[in-house]
Amino acid sequence: MGRKQSNYAPGFHMTSSLAKALSRDRSFLVTMIAAFAVLVVACGGGSDGPEPPTALGTDRQVETQDARDDAPPPTSTTSDADERRADADEDARAPLTPDEVFDRLARAIAFVESPAFTGSAILFDERHLLTNAHVVFPFESVRVVFADGTEIQSAQVVGIDLLADLAVIEIPSGVVPTPPFDLAESPDAAELPIGTELFLIGYPAETEALPKPSITRGILSRVREWDALDIAFIQTDAAIAGGQSGGALVSQFGEIIGISGFSFGGENFALAASIADSLERVQALVGGEDVAGLGPRFLNVQPSATEINGFLADTFDRAEFVFQGSAGLSTRVSVGSDSDVQFFVTGVDGDFPLLVDDLFSGVETGRFTPINSVPYIIVVEQFVDAAARFQISSNSPLGRFRDPDARRTLSIGEALAANLDYPGDRDVFRIDLERGEAIVIDIDTINFDPIVTVDALTNPAICGPLSIDDDSGGGLFGLNASVHFVAPTTDRYIVSVEDVALIDIGGYLLTVTSDSTIAGASLPRNDLSIAEYLTILLRIDAQIARDDNLPLVADDAVAALTSVVPPREATVLHKSLLGSLCAISSGIDLTDPVVALLLTFDFSVSGAELLRLAASAMRERVDSPGDAYLAAATSFFADGGAAVASSLLALGNLTTVGTDERAEAVLAIDGLITALEDVVTRLRALSPPADVAGLHQRRLDLLVRTIAVERALRDGIAGSDVTLLLSATLEAQNLTDQGALFAAEWDDLLIDALSE
Repeated sequence: MGRKQSNYAPGFHMTSSLAKALSRDRSFLVTMIAAFAVLVVACGGGSDGPEPPTALGTDRQVETQDARDDAPPPTSTTSDADERRADADEDARAPLTPDEVFDRLARAIAFVESPAFTGSAILFDERHLLTNAHVVFPFESVRVVFADGTEIQSAQVVGIDLLADLAVIEIPSGVVPTPPFDLAESPDAAELPIGTELFLIGYPAETEALPKPSITRGILSRVREWDALDIAFIQTDAAIAGGQSGGALVSQFGEIIGISGFSFGGENFALAASIADSLERVQALVGGEDVAGLGPRFLNVQPSATEINGFLADTFDRAEFVFQGSAGLSTRVSVGSDSDVQFFVTGVDGDFPLLVDDLFSGVETGRFTPINSVPYIIVVEQFVDAAARFQISSNSPLGRFRDPDARRTLSIGEALAANLDYPGDRDVFRIDLERGEAIVIDIDTINFDPIVTVDALTNPAICGPLSIDDDSGGGLFGLNASVHFVAPTTDRYIVSVEDVALIDIGGYLLTVTSDSTIAGASLPRNDLSIAEYLTILLRIDAQIARDDNLPLVADDAVAALTSVVPPREATVLHKSLLGSLCAISSGIDLTDPVVALLLTFDFSVSGAELLRLAASAMRERVDSPGDAYLAAATSFFADGGAAVASSLLALGNLTTVGTDERAEAVLAIDGLITALEDVVTRLRALSPPADVAGLHQRRLDLLVRTIAVERALRDGIAGSDVTLLLSATLEAQNLTDQGALFAAEWDDLLIDALSE
């Protein structure tokens, strides 16, 4: 559900004084609505740039994978060197007809099938095939079929380059049905004139057990250079379709010049990586080298347990688990925690069957039926900044997946290779920066449309990250990301990288450099005393209490809070308030009772903390009996706010899980009544100065009436008395309006006292 937000209960000063604004809509009757629900119900970027390229080579059998399936047709090459030399001598490089190209090369273009995808591959020696990495990843063996029907049920993937999207498949000796193509004889595509006729040979959209290759024709439209790996990509308008990734792009002389891998469906053109430029990397893969520097990336986790204990360090942390899905077999996943967690399930084939976030705490469960028999990844996250423990269980054996890129530390001047390992993966890095330090973070890849964000644990994600970028980095497709960032404080920052569409995977290059162009940019003020900072918060609180236009006030409040750095004592409060205010300014539906309940809880907690800090600051500078009274009374109000928050949490959990346990609701309200009675007793023991005696008595009256309303609610719930509940709800509405006005006046008193 995202971050949980809330307001405050009747008659109580809670920060932001949101109750009055909410009550004007008569949409949320604070604690009363929550309690009444127990009886009645029984209870964060899109890409602005061009459409991203689609990795071609796979006929994924999942509707959610369409974008990845529209791949350009790969060209196939199969004529042996002797035959081609003889033809050259005989005909002095005469162009071949399409049927001659097909006859010469199609036999060396193989069909490739994994449990999730299909594609094409080029036979380049008697033991090896070249294809795209996205055709085979994350599987270690695939099925191979040649044009003459020769079939290899389990061919090993012996080398994979996730940066350049290349992979090498090894086949048994003695089974090659045709002479291989010698990659060393591939011409440099840059030397071919624009307009040269080209052909794509591969296996588009194949469903047959023993498919036949196909050929399409186009021209060489242009050559694009990928500077990062010094590889040229040949653009052609030859007709393309999913399943052609890994196939051959062939010249009119029967030469394989490229391996097809990307399609642009809207523009109807394909890109193929130059064989001549890729040759050195391919040879290294055959020799067993890790050319991308990514290490082993296959999801070869062996599931072994149906129940595993897990740990999350903070709100940016993830825990990932792998299990083998079985097509058509119902799968159950449960995650239990005292923290507010969510989990989602994603298949390596792009299936995204589950996203579960129903509770603030407890056990959350989801069920789904896999489409294909492929590995699935369960990702557990949380919405709380503190460390949290959880337990995950499933009716399928689970294995723990540890992302090699998770929590890596970055340094200025560093360049590294990383990889998105599954659809929906998000790589999170750390970097330590000094206040005012300026950096540029660049992401370069051909495999997906990257989005990069910079954030900090002290910044609530609901406000959006501190910095974000999608397409400013240029690159081969104009989709690379580049972030320019100035650190507002000395801190450890979070850098995250993911695919905009949460579908595509693959390797990328990340670099961090100093940015002299924005050094010295304006920074939030960081020299505030606690009294000055609390005065800012109290002004925001009073303004919200007096203004009907809550989203507009929230916008102003967010601007005010982000322009300052909170003192150390108020860091947690700052983040909590900023998160709640960002949620309001972003346009959440305040007329939704559940949303209002969430806001009530958050603001109750924040309000209690604000009042405690204010009372503490005033006790340190008491100059008169009036100051002493304000400090004591403010402290008592904070205790009342904590009681409201506790009651709302209990009632909120009841409404969320949909239970009709009246006894639990009665206990929650009884706890609130006891706490409020204690506040009344302590307030009556105070002797207010003459100038605030009237305000003091108003607070006592509001508290006494609030206790009476809570008792009526309790009795109405216990006895299922709808009439009593409705009358108590109407009185609560009145108390809420009066409580908001009182809160604004009390804020003014505190501001004056702290400003002296």
